[in-house]
Amino acid sequence: MKDQLSQLRLLVHESIEGIITEEGVAQLNALLRSDPCIRKYYLNYVNMQVILKNLYANEINLQLDNPKEVVDYLNVALHQLADDEKHAEPAIIEAPRPVVRPLPIPIQKVTRPPRKVNRASLAAAVASFAALVLWAVFAHFAPLEVALLEDSIEAQWSNASLSLEKNSRYLTRQGPMALEKGTVKFLFNNDARIIAEAPAKFEIISVNEIKLYEGRLFARIPPEASGFTISSYTSRVIDIGTSFGVQVDINGATSVHVMKGSVNLAAGTGKVESSQVVQEQNAMRVSYDGATVRSIPYNATGFIREISSEKGFVWKGEPLDLVDIAKGGRGDGSQSPFCMINPVTGHVEHNRNARLEYLVSDSSRYLPVPALPAIDGVFVPNKTDSPVQISSMGHLFEECPTTSGRWFMPVLTESIEQAEFESEDGLIRRGARPSILENHLFGTPSGRAALTLHANIGITFDLDVIRDYVPGTQITGLSALWGISEASGRKDADSDMWILVDGQLRAHYNVQDNRRQAKRIVVKLGPTDRFLTLTTTDGGDDIDNDWLIVAEPVLLIE
Repeated sequence: MKDQLSQLRLLVHESIEGIITEEGVAQLNALLRSDPCIRKYYLNYVNMQVILKNLYANEINLQLDNPKEVVDYLNVALHQLADDEKHAEPAIIEAPRPVVRPLPIPIQKVTRPPRKVNRASLAAAVASFAALVLWAVFAHFAPLEVALLEDSIEAQWSNASLSLEKNSRYLTRQGPMALEKGTVKFLFNNDARIIAEAPAKFEIISVNEIKLYEGRLFARIPPEASGFTISSYTSRVIDIGTSFGVQVDINGATSVHVMKGSVNLAAGTGKVESSQVVQEQNAMRVSYDGATVRSIPYNATGFIREISSEKGFVWKGEPLDLVDIAKGGRGDGSQSPFCMINPVTGHVEHNRNARLEYLVSDSSRYLPVPALPAIDGVFVPNKTDSPVQISSMGHLFEECPTTSGRWFMPVLTESIEQAEFESEDGLIRRGARPSILENHLFGTPSGRAALTLHANIGITFDLDVIRDYVPGTQITGLSALWGISEASGRKDADSDMWILVDGQLRAHYNVQDNRRQAKRIVVKLGPTDRFLTLTTTDGGDDIDNDWLIVAEPVLLIE
């Protein structure tokens, strides 16, 4: 136990100082899960650190006209220090050295004349001392600027005197703030970010704590703000390097949902009754009286996690719909018009009954799509004498196989019954197949989204443009269900699907190798990845019935 406490002290110190490693976070979480006594000790340790930090950083929030509150607060600090001392390892005290006493020297009494006191000087000294004391008290208990209003959308305070201007500073000792409408985002001095959505009532206690009386708060806490706390009447949610949401109901019941990392949940009124670690993608609820704690379903999209008034952006954790982006939308499903993109002209048509220009010459060129900002370009893959270009920056598809060079249908954002093309040989009508994977119909206007990429065809998305749609977040991956439509009439069709990022192959799916079964593909994306390419090839045979479907493709963000 002594070794565990020593290790715990070191890990908590590193966490508070913001120097803890990923391995250290894992060790800290393991220790907290292993023993309730360790969790209680950890909670006391963090509380003591917060108390000391508040005292020495002049960030305590006590009322000057309530001396009992000051005494109670200091008693809590002394109690935490005594409890930590009780569990500390015994100190090693060296044995006292023998003392050599000097010989006594006779002291002669000196008679001094009586001193006169200058009353004016005494009064000035007393006044100076009083001023010094008042200055020290004011500096210690005065309100402190600990956060600024980073952004807001349609916000309205119940107290009209509170500012809604960007970069307005907010103080401790302002009392509870009631948000009646809209959403606000605070940036604290320690880089912690808090988003409140109306209706909500809360109070900024210090740079390390905010108290929630009612409503919802979302917190994104960096390592340097480790230990940041959202408190309520019945609980304290203490960060362990996390992003999490806290909801307090009107009756005082408190719920916490952990999106990333973990938190320590201390439940109870007055003296802490219990504490436990809540892990990533889990949720707990504390009853209105703090007596019971139970697991509840995790809600990944229950809290507003990011806002941008400039972009009109409100994000609650949903992935971005790549089909919506291919239609010209921002990935939130707001863009509904159907469109098809011709791979040899770059032309976009929103009328599903429109006739398309049909070209076969120069079909291997990479063409931009000016009408759709997030689409960098389209192409027909066919490796002939030179590699296939797949981005406006000149990235190449080195692994591209030799294909027939033919294509059958534009990129489709929804299923259609047929398409008409005008060519030199007259009118060409081409029938389409419904997009069916795993017995589910995709690609309908009111149903589940899908891109139809009938071989041979390719499309490249510009992730930098898409990132601008979702400021304050990171694109971390692509997830999609890939396969050949079960409505495809030719059972022996062989074809391939490819995913490339900046010309580097990230995933490959072959219809025959997967026995024509759909496959869920997840590709990781980093902050510097820019061009995301989805392309299909005919597998070396004819393109007949190569109805390749990318169902529910989404970009994962956090």
